[in-house]
Amino acid sequence: MGGACRCPVNQYLDAVSDTCMACHTYCRDCTAGLATNCLSSCQWNAMVLTGTTCACPIGFYPDAPTTSCLKCHWSCATCTAATSTTCTSCYPGVTLTSGTCPCPWGTYLNNPTSTCSLCHSTCGTCQGPLATDCNTCAWPTLSLVGVGSGSCICPSGYWINSGITPPQCSTCHYTCLTCNGPADTNCVTCIAPFILSGSSCKCANRTYYNSTTNKCEACYFTCDACSGPANSNCVTCAWPTITVNNGSCNCPVRYFISANDSSCRVCA
Repeated sequence: MGGACRCPVNQYLDAVSDTCMACHTYCRDCTAGLATNCLSSCQWNAMVLTGTTCACPIGFYPDAPTTSCLKCHWSCATCTAATSTTCTSCYPGVTLTSGTCPCPWGTYLNNPTSTCSLCHSTCGTCQGPLATDCNTCAWPTLSLVGVGSGSCICPSGYWINSGITPPQCSTCHYTCLTCNGPADTNCVTCIAPFILSGSSCKCANRTYYNSTTNKCEACYFTCDACSGPANSNCVTCAWPTITVNNGSCNCPVRYFISANDSSCRVCA
């Protein structure tokens, strides 16, 4: 019986020389020697035949030593090797730049979705969406705290005001060393000589702030809280039996402050 003569796997019959010639290494069978001349299947692991072309899927590159498709760096759509500097094309929204696929300023390449997602508003460049994922800062007055990545913070005495466009470092209340807003109730830490009370920076009990000397100075001895040094500057009184009357803490008529227990006693 007669039979047809066929070329071995990975070869094709060249019509000019009438001899079997090698297919491209990607093709299991072919009609000519290019990777675009594959016929019915691909030779390498994980390669996909599209029309007559064998190629690695998006995100993979052909590795000759293993004759298989290996994964590109996650930032590359296509590549020639596994590093971030060997990209040959990028995912939509990203422009190929000297073999890399960097996201635009203020965004990062989101690995699960392969899209550029917004950084935190304080970050110029970042590796994730959090305030602690910054690689560089969004504006010059911010400082990066961390090695490689970290948080971008304002200098002491300022807070990040995201309510304006563009965001910027705005001044804290004068009593705050660090803060999260402009009010005297937004303090996180205090400048000397103030002490933190809740979220406010105040002088200690029985003292008041003297803006001339920049010191907390003693109230009049009858005052527990005051706005100045005089007896008439009391806000609250030092003893529960005495109430404020027009800024003063005095016992009623015919009473005196006892040195023994600081209470109001009837005059003799």
